Amino acid sequence: MDDLDLFGKVGVAYRGLTYSPNTIQGVTGHGHYWAPVFGTGIQYTLNDAWLFGAQYMYLPGNSEVNYANTAFGAPNAAPEINMYTGFIGYKFNV
Repeated sequence: MDDLDLFGKVGVAYRGLTYSPNTIQGVTGHGHYWAPVFGTGIQYTLNDAWLFGAQYMYLPGNSEVNYANTAFGAPNAAPEINMYTGFIGYKFNV
């Protein structure tokens, strides 16, 4: 099956977080961090112009973004992200 492709992705992502310091006691107004990104997917080429596929991407969480006291559940952490996407593409002949 020459029209079916499996692929993997590795990269980095910058993630910024903003909280309202007036509503959450002990949490700073923002946080940020760099993290690795991992992904995998499948793509099928229907003909010379059209393709479609799906992919999964993972961004790890971080439990020390704002360094706040979490005794009462203050959100000083960024949860991990599991993202599933589908796509349809068209190749232009230029």
